[in-house]
Amino acid sequence: MTSSNVNQLSVAWTAPLPNPVGTPVYAGLINGVAALDLASGAIQWTRPSAGMVFFPLSVTGRTVIGGANDDTVPIALYRPGGAVKWASPFHPRVTVLSGLATFGSLTWTLVEPADSEAQAVAFDTATGQKVFSSAVYPDASVEFTPPVVAAGRVYLDLSTEVVCLPLTAT
Repeated sequence: MTSSNVNQLSVAWTAPLPNPVGTPVYAGLINGVAALDLASGAIQWTRPSAGMVFFPLSVTGRTVIGGANDDTVPIALYRPGGAVKWASPFHPRVTVLSGLATFGSLTWTLVEPADSEAQAVAFDTATGQKVFSSAVYPDASVEFTPPVVAAGRVYLDLSTEVVCLPLTAT
């Protein structure tokens, strides 16, 4: 294929990045969450967990949200310092949380209420209180990719199908 047959995209905008010194990135670890300096890799803080943090974290203005206790309990940590803001166990107990997708005041995740089942759950990012649960989707071969939030909808990858849910008003 020659370059004349390829559609070229133009740049919509660019913005300079600030000096990365002191700018943290957040990582799920075998035993918790860590904030690492982007420039040097130095550990700024760690927060131990009662189990592994497997799935991607969601970062908002002042909060890091992840899954503690082997990704069965959503937990929010303050970005500066890593202190626990809230930990919110779901009831009934879920087997696993997927990665997290935060949009506005809600954080979305997939849970596995029983073997081969999936359910979308949204919780208030500020408090950890569950505010929405979808229907339970049976026979879901869930690989627990994070939900995608776009264009007023939440998209769930259930491996055998994609489910599209309208965003709820909060």
